[in-house]
Order: sequence, then structure tokens, then C-alpha cells
Amino acid sequence: RAKKLIVLTKEFADFYQFMPKEQMVIIPNPIEGSSGFSWDIREKNNNKRVISVGRLVASKRHDLLIRAFAQLAEKYPNWTLIILGEGEVRSVLQELINSLQLTDRIQLAGLIENPYDDLVESHLFVLSSSYEGFPMALAEAMSVGLPVITTDCSSGVRELLDEGRAGILVPVGQIEPLVRAMEAMFVDEKMRITYGQLAYQRIQLFHIDKILWLWEKLLDEVINRKRVL
Repeated sequence: RAKKLIVLTKEFADFYQFMPKEQMVIIPNPIEGSSGFSWDIREKNNNKRVISVGRLVASKRHDLLIRAFAQLAEKYPNWTLIILGEGEVRSVLQELINSLQLTDRIQLAGLIENPYDDLVESHLFVLSSSYEGFPMALAEAMSVGLPVITTDCSSGVRELLDEGRAGILVPVGQIEPLVRAMEAMFVDEKMRITYGQLAYQRIQLFHIDKILWLWEKLLDEVINRKRVL
């Protein structure tokens, strides 16, 4: 009975193949614009930081990220890892960090209402999830020009990263490709800046002004149709 069915990505739209195409509308989530950061100023800090944001639940695979970082920690002593979020596997993750003897290098920072400052002060964002929908944490990281590495876990991720052109996609659940991607970012400042700029440029397509215009256009169409009927 719906006049329109709105979904986030084309892959979600394909799930509803029984719906007439003229009733399907793809509108992604919006992201607010960000400012107040500088790639050059960010990179002047010799102490570098990887950041990840997400609930501490099994599907986010923070354990994979922690183990990947552990493989690089000794070789790159100026890098640390901070994970923002809270959830049911906190104790399991903390035990893993303790067992790897990395309590001084990896921090479970808990729930942060506004992670903007933490994102701006970081140098690399990593999403290690088994699956996602349209991850806003990834979009927020891109909006402050962070270079991003993410598992290829959903069409939403691929849409945000323009099929891997605006960030690095790695296979889901595999540690070695993640380690290689992280190390490539660790050693190459130019790569970090380039990917950060590509991420920032890409996320402008999802700016709230553009997405609201799509909603306004859709609502006008539906309202006008009702008036005609």
C-alpha cells in the first residue's frame, strides 16, 4: 500500500524486487559537514593514533582489530589504538588487551557522546565489523578527513567508500589483509593525507543539505500525488 519505499542503498533495494521500481527510492543517511581540522597540523604530531568507534559487541570484531594492532605494536612504538564504545564484550576485549601486554597502547575509552574531538586528533580510522548497514561512525570519520580502512562488510560501506576509491577495503574476518593495510598507512604519511582528502571529498555527496533536498523532492511528489487523487 506504500506510495514509496525508501532504502539506504541499491543492495537493499534489490531485496525488495517484488516492489514496482517506480515505488523504490534510494536515500542514504545524511552527514553533517565538519571543519576545524588540518591534515598538515594533524600529521605534525609524532604520536599517531588509530581510532575505531562502535558498540562493544561480537559483530564489530574489535578483537580482530586488537590482534592486528598487536602484530604491529612493537615495530611502530609511536602508534596507539583507541576504541570508543560500550557493550557486552568489554571484559573479553580487556582480557585480550591484558594478555597481549598492550594496556599502555590500547584503550577502551567507553561511550563518548560526541567523538568529534577524538576523531580530529586521530590519524587513521579502522572498522573491522563482520557486517554493517550504513555505518555512521565511518561517515563521521570521513567527514573530518580521516583515512579509513574497513572490512568489505556491506553495500553501505562500499557506497561510502566509492567501491574502495575513497578508502581501503579488506576482506571480512581476515587478519593478515588488515595488518598489511594498517602497516601501509602507518609508514606512509602521504598515503594517509591522500586517503583522508579522498574520504573528505567523497562524504560531501552525503552532506545533510543534499540529502534533505532528496527528501523534500520525494515528499513534494507524494503530497502532490495525493492531492491529484
